[in-house]
Amino acid sequence: MRANAARQWWSPCFRVMVVALAIGLVGSLFPVTEVQAAKVSKCQRTLARAGGKYVRLRYQAIARCRDSVRAAALPQGTECTSEPATKAALDKAERGLRKSVSRRCKQVTAAELGYPTAQCPDVIEPADIVTCLIGAYGDAVDTFVPGAPPPTTTTTSTSSTTTTSTLPPPAFQAGDTIPGFVLKGPTGSKADIRARGSWDADTGTWAVILTRALTTPFPEEDRQFDFGDPANVYWFGAAILDNAKGTMGTMADQDPGPYTIGNENSVQPAGSLGHLMAQPESPADAGGFTGNSVTTAPTPPTPAVTLQAAYDGRNIYILAVWTDDDEDNAKQHWVFDGAVWNQTEASTVQGGEPGRFDEDRFSILWDINAQDFATEGCQALCHNDRMRSNNVDGRADFWHWKAARTNPLRYADDQRLDSDPSKCPITPCRKDDTGTGIDSANKDATGTAPAFMSEDDPGDNAPFLIDTASGASRSEPFMP
Repeated sequence: MRANAARQWWSPCFRVMVVALAIGLVGSLFPVTEVQAAKVSKCQRTLARAGGKYVRLRYQAIARCRDSVRAAALPQGTECTSEPATKAALDKAERGLRKSVSRRCKQVTAAELGYPTAQCPDVIEPADIVTCLIGAYGDAVDTFVPGAPPPTTTTTSTSSTTTTSTLPPPAFQAGDTIPGFVLKGPTGSKADIRARGSWDADTGTWAVILTRALTTPFPEEDRQFDFGDPANVYWFGAAILDNAKGTMGTMADQDPGPYTIGNENSVQPAGSLGHLMAQPESPADAGGFTGNSVTTAPTPPTPAVTLQAAYDGRNIYILAVWTDDDEDNAKQHWVFDGAVWNQTEASTVQGGEPGRFDEDRFSILWDINAQDFATEGCQALCHNDRMRSNNVDGRADFWHWKAARTNPLRYADDQRLDSDPSKCPITPCRKDDTGTGIDSANKDATGTAPAFMSEDDPGDNAPFLIDTASGASRSEPFMP
């Protein structure tokens, strides 16, 4: 009960105080290029949003402690900032703030952010700004949290009435965001592919590792692998989407392949544009891949992707690396303008479009028996109506990693060419593998607002939501 009450803190006067504090801590900005200005702006937004979240979490923790003192659950005179449970909550909030700033401000200098200032004279790098913010915000929050005096009681001849005052519930502010999708762990054949991707701000590169069992219980849906014989060679194609959805336009510039993969002693077959010789190893990270690499050759601005491969007695491992100036991990998210929620549209151009948001993606398509794949690669499956095979029994296995919708779950989407005529009346076409998950649209029945928000909203601005009983960014019903 006290935990719920502690969320009701965001009064208008306190909100004004925090905004004024934030403005006071920022100096005049250093001139930067247009590209760098965007990175500075992203860092500034992170400082504001993550700083606001820290304020809220600190207020809640101190308020809970002081409520406990008032209720005699803690001794009178308890110093809440050093009380074990409260200190643990404050330490966690600080770690979250530092992690957010570390991720989003790597390529920004303190000078570009207007530091040092009179309020923060010792700032040398963005991490120092966090230290200053914690000190300033912490002092302000601790001063503002009520000291939890005993409730006022008025007694009459017939009854005793206890009155307490509470602050207004927290409210969303202009600029707050909510993800456009709710994620849920996959089941069945959809849960075959484990994947993890990381974007390096220093080098401007994505590195994605996909792992799957060599064989699965779903041979009609999945390409089965046997690297024990060098004669076994498997055909595939790969594609990259940079902050863009898959359309005829964004796919037209992809390199359709075909490419091939075999074991460390295999030979590149005729017609293959590049051949991966998977090494017998179990790489734990990108640095653990020792085999040869193959790089695709799409038409710019579509990025080329460099691939390596490995295998062991159980799994196949694929490493995909490509350059990308930005980490695009938001797709059609909701933005509050102070009055209504608006859902951003998906970008349809490689590299993104102003005001539109999609996610970075990597896909690899494994041929099973699709007609003409060995000569045309993925182009053999491209048709105006949808992705489908030329032959009535054509099959292929489609692995699709998505920065916003699958990476937080550490999976990749698993799809196939489905021969069910009720779904694909012409020839087998692209559909999900059997099973449940991975994402669903976060939209209410009217389509004008999100259906779910983070358990820490309002103001959390979570990058993703997960449909789970507990854990980071757990989704709960949206309350405007």
